[in-house]
Amino acid sequence: MGSFLVTLALLALSVGQALAAGDAAYRIGVLAVRSKAVPVAAFQPTVDHLNRSSYGLHFDLVPLGAGELAQAVAGRRVDFIVTSPDQFVSLQSRYQATVVASLVLVRGGMALRESGGVILARGERTDLASLASLRGKAIAVAERDSLTGYAAQAGELAGAGIDVRQDSKLETDLAPEQVVQAVASGRVDAGFLAAGVIEAMASEGRVRLDGFRVVNRQQSDRFPFLLSTRLYPEWVFAGMSHVPEPVAKQVASTLLAMRADHASHWQGGMIEWTMPLGMESVHQLMRTLRLPPYDKDKGESSGFRDVLRKYEFEMFALLAISLVLLVVVLVKFRRLNHKLSGQMMLTYQRRRELEDEIGVRQRAESRLAGANAILAALAAASPLSTVLERLIALHEKERPGKPVVVLLFEPEQHSYRVAAHGNIDADFMRDIESAATIVAADGRPGPGMSRLCKRCGSMLTEPVVSDSGVRLGCLLIANPTSDSERELVRGLASLAALSIQQADAANRLRLNASVFENALEGIIVADPAGNIVDINNAFTRLTGYGREESIGENPRFLKSGRHDREFYVRMWAALTETGEWQGEIWNRRKDGAVIVEMLHIAGIRGATGQVTHYVGTFSDITILKETQARLNRATYNPPGWLG
Repeated sequence: MGSFLVTLALLALSVGQALAAGDAAYRIGVLAVRSKAVPVAAFQPTVDHLNRSSYGLHFDLVPLGAGELAQAVAGRRVDFIVTSPDQFVSLQSRYQATVVASLVLVRGGMALRESGGVILARGERTDLASLASLRGKAIAVAERDSLTGYAAQAGELAGAGIDVRQDSKLETDLAPEQVVQAVASGRVDAGFLAAGVIEAMASEGRVRLDGFRVVNRQQSDRFPFLLSTRLYPEWVFAGMSHVPEPVAKQVASTLLAMRADHASHWQGGMIEWTMPLGMESVHQLMRTLRLPPYDKDKGESSGFRDVLRKYEFEMFALLAISLVLLVVVLVKFRRLNHKLSGQMMLTYQRRRELEDEIGVRQRAESRLAGANAILAALAAASPLSTVLERLIALHEKERPGKPVVVLLFEPEQHSYRVAAHGNIDADFMRDIESAATIVAADGRPGPGMSRLCKRCGSMLTEPVVSDSGVRLGCLLIANPTSDSERELVRGLASLAALSIQQADAANRLRLNASVFENALEGIIVADPAGNIVDINNAFTRLTGYGREESIGENPRFLKSGRHDREFYVRMWAALTETGEWQGEIWNRRKDGAVIVEMLHIAGIRGATGQVTHYVGTFSDITILKETQARLNRATYNPPGWLG
């Protein structure tokens, strides 16, 4: 109990020194398994983010091997550590380390908070289907001190009654590539690898997954890789006991608020940080395998009865002394109870503050997910009603039970129309529809809507306007009560405007497409080189050529041969100079008939002023020309003019 009071005094002193220091420096030790350059590249962005976001604090990254890291913690040469969960459990028992945040790897769009191991065998080894079949077999292992590369697999085998250290032939200290080669060549029966390693090698073309089988295969919806073991937490960011609590809290909140653009790549994923995960599964695994800190428990239970018989008197005396000490401790505990209750209240308050910060971030992530769902519906060209229903659902999720109405402005009727709503009863809906018919000259809701909002006492109208400032509608929505809710209302109005504009654009595209396909004149669209990219139905009717025969061809395949080269040179010169050409042209149909067309060609220019396409429209005037010719002959050559 005396040591506990000394610890509290030292902690209070260190907190005061940390708050008084102008620019405190802290060392972050990171576990380097093979190369020290790898963890530096992976975690330096995290340290840089801490340095940018922590006022008055400075952090340095120190890569250390497993033994070096343990010595640095023992000598207080590091203040924080980034390490694997199994080493953290070992250090925690000796140095009272505390998890500040747990690592999350974002791979292929999935946030992986846990990892595991895989046991591989050659694909044709159908005899290796279960864990029991590995008894007495030769097994290749990359790293004996790896949680997911050895300990996780050994724990599964221990659960099946197999001590891998005694009941199997281990070949250790191999590179992952050597483990895969040993299994593929048949030199060993099976191999242990961390989950995800074999997939990474396959993606690089170094192995084929269909050449291997997974022993004791596990399925998990939250883990995308081949798996033979249960899942264990990813690496942790932990603080030492001598770090002041305000510093540890600031580091935790900074890590949890770190954005994706500050993250870095490691083990094929992006590094993020989340709330500390429980280490119970790691403790259980270390206890099963009798690894530190449980390596001293071996043999205690089996020899307990013999020890009790041998030292019966001594045990009785020790028990009596323990009872006396217990009474003393209880007396002191009563005196310290009020001091501890105050400390517990302070801890509770600080925990609530951290939970509030985490809640704000979770709500922001939820709101972003809802907005992304609406944008996805827009990208999929969903109907406007579907998009607005998702908008109403997002509002309901953020503000349960509060009313909202989306009103679309219809300029022709000079009124508003209810397009979507939530939490509105029938009587209130009739009042809204009645008030929506009274609109000001500039499209704003009329005084009837204002009176309706005042009568309800808790409603307002949020305008929905286009990018150019044109009023598209408005939101009739419950009054926001916080900055966060006001931001949500503005965001909903922006999403509604985007949805309405896209729906209008889609309607215009459908109308243009209908005009194109149903026009009586033939229409041809060509690229700047003159190659055809589209035609309409009238083109096929007038020329006899279908889309498959025309797309990609140059319109010269319609030439009748009646125009000389100079005719086409003048045509293109006019197109280049004025951007258009119009005149009569003789072309040949697919059936060989020669027709006269009235043709108009215009160049379409893009934003840079360059011609992007040519559009030609034409009609068949052959009958008109023939009729004109007959009239001319009748006029200048009347019947009987020779006699």
